[in-house]
Amino acid sequence: MFFSEDRSTYHETQEGDAAVFEAIEFLKQQNPLPPLDFSSQLQQAAQYLVDDIAPKGIISLHCTNGMKPKHRIENFIRLDNIWGETQVSGVSKAKDVLLVLLVNDGNPDRQFRNTMFSEQHNLCGVASGKHKTHDNMVQIGYGSVNREP
Repeated sequence: MFFSEDRSTYHETQEGDAAVFEAIEFLKQQNPLPPLDFSSQLQQAAQYLVDDIAPKGIISLHCTNGMKPKHRIENFIRLDNIWGETQVSGVSKAKDVLLVLLVNDGNPDRQFRNTMFSEQHNLCGVASGKHKTHDNMVQIGYGSVNREP
């Protein structure tokens, strides 16, 4: 379990303290990365998914019409075939979202952490909305240098 910075909320872990300590060790060894540039197109692609699935109480990177993430993103932006997404539900403060992504509890391959720290990404778009069963949902899209559609 780990708490928010102000200790007003907590996140129950499946793996216990081990996942938190692993995240700390990861950060100690991680070289700094350049900042990500904001992409309104990635934000729109993320918001499209949030608007589609969050009110229905769904957790998924796929739209309810079956559209896969890559196709959804390509409706808004053309990327250099390098993209990724992360998704968090149940926490609302930015620091808490980042903590959940960093610890990436219950996912042994730590895919959300790897996506967030990918050296190939230089763009980012974030969207959020009310989730039917988890209070809220945050969707983050990442990509490489793009050519607008």
